Amino acid sequence: MALIVFCMTSLTACLEDEDLLDGLQNGALVNAPGSVEFVLGTSTAVTYELDIQQNNPGDVASVTVFKQITVDGTASNEVQVGSFTTFPTNINLDVAALLSGLQVVGNNVDISALDGDDSMLFRYEIVMSDGRTLNPLTSTTVDIED
Repeated sequence: MALIVFCMTSLTACLEDEDLLDGLQNGALVNAPGSVEFVLGTSTAVTYELDIQQNNPGDVASVTVFKQITVDGTASNEVQVGSFTTFPTNINLDVAALLSGLQVVGNNVDISALDGDDSMLFRYEIVMSDGRTLNPLTSTTVDIED
């Protein structure tokens, strides 16, 4: 019993002394919709607002947006949409820009190959003014509908 108490006390002491945040004083969050809709044959673009929430003005140097599409259960390559430094900003991609550079199994993605079972994902990467890169959990799914 004494051994168990000693181990518990030692573990607690180590955790209390450890600096778990490593001096991190600034950070940021991406504010973007969780999903947007794209209706095949009707929608002409994907448009939404991207904003950031930061602890201190100037903490964020930029936010880079990446896109990837899944067609018939197979994911494409990931392509950079752009890097943004002014917020809020509007993401506005017409069909050509939306599919530009995306390939599934080595083939360019064409709008005619898409159906309601397919989806697209926008992922965000925050570049802080001190050079750190943060990968927030926030992403935006494009629900492709027939």
